[in-house]
Amino acid sequence: MFQHLFQEQSIRTHFEAPGREAALAELTALLPSWYLNSQQKGRVLDLLLQRENLGTTALGEGIALPHCSVSDVAFPYASLGISRKGISY
Repeated sequence: MFQHLFQEQSIRTHFEAPGREAALAELTALLPSWYLNSQQKGRVLDLLLQRENLGTTALGEGIALPHCSVSDVAFPYASLGISRKGISY
């Protein structure tokens, strides 16, 4: 059921985003186009930003788990970014 959750194209090990909004935009861009079109990706980004404004998903120790719920998405999907420099979150 969740074998599609992470796929190679949705993982970036040299994440370069300087801050929270750029990081969320980069993570959203990693979602494959077969899963979400550009309009849907824009909506996901807006929802992620709204979710972060309610309270941060940063856990500390350099880990954050941004997430949102999208009503018309059939199944969950994830992207992963790893930053060697860290991100101002």
